[in-house]
Formats: sequence, C-alpha cells, structure tokens
Amino acid sequence: MITIEWTIVSISDEKTIIVENHRRVAHEKYIKSLVKSKRFAVHTEDSSKFSLWDKVSIIPCAPKSKTKKWIIKL
Repeated sequence: MITIEWTIVSISDEKTIIVENHRRVAHEKYIKSLVKSKRFAVHTEDSSKFSLWDKVSIIPCAPKSKTKKWIIKL
C-alpha cells in the first residue's frame, strides 16, 4: 500500500481536521503542468496534538459522519 503524506490545512472541531494533498500532472493534450488537489475530513480523538501544516498519513475506516471516512495512521 502506498503511503501519501497529507498536509493539515484546517482544524475544524475537537475531533475533526481537514487534510489536503497537491499533485502535479501533465495535461493529456497540451502537456502543460497542472496542480490538482484533494481534501478530506479526517476523524481524530484529540485534535490538540496536531497543528497546521503538519504532515500526516491517513487510512480509510468505517464512516464516522457524512464526510468523515478517514482516520490518522499512527
């Protein structure tokens, strides 16, 4: 399994953080370099352990809410 480093961009609540990942891809036709990003809401029991711009790894889990389907890999 490939581990991707995610960056914490927001700490919403005491149990929710928002992570984001940027990747650089080439356009199929024009070969121009584009930056694509993906954001996920991640469940954590204690968000005070983390600060903005920390690098974390996430793994899928059973849904905790409508948008939270990931937890932080320790």
